[in-house]
Amino acid sequence: MIGWEEWKISRIAVFQDSSVYYREYVYVEIDPQKPTHLDQISDKEIELGDTEEYGMLKVNPLLHIKITRHEYDDGGCKRYGILFHGRGELRERYLSKFNFLICAHGSSYNAPENSHEFDKGSRYYMDGILDGSVGYHEFHEFLMGFPKPHYRGC
Repeated sequence: MIGWEEWKISRIAVFQDSSVYYREYVYVEIDPQKPTHLDQISDKEIELGDTEEYGMLKVNPLLHIKITRHEYDDGGCKRYGILFHGRGELRERYLSKFNFLICAHGSSYNAPENSHEFDKGSRYYMDGILDGSVGYHEFHEFLMGFPKPHYRGC
């Protein structure tokens, strides 16, 4: 759990090198999860990379039940002929594979002079890693091609 999001982390790669600190990053890859089937979600929605939101209602210390997002918003549900009150905890699960990069605000990838080029090129590599058409090392080489950012004082 990260906040209210359920992540099934499949791969993490870390690049750390104090000599090029402005290029350090963490790559995270998330595997898809199965839908709860509380609501009807089409195969097309799953294919498009949608997420599923639902609630986890704590009935007692040993019993938690999953509730639809609508029931979460309403503050309760009826199960087994019993009315349960409470909003519970909001949850979101990813129904398709995805990845992301964590880097410092002052990194090469966030620098104003590099951000357009990074945004344009990174999609190809990030999507390619997920579908197997690009290797992680190719992505790393792409990242290492960005120069040190040139930040000006405030």
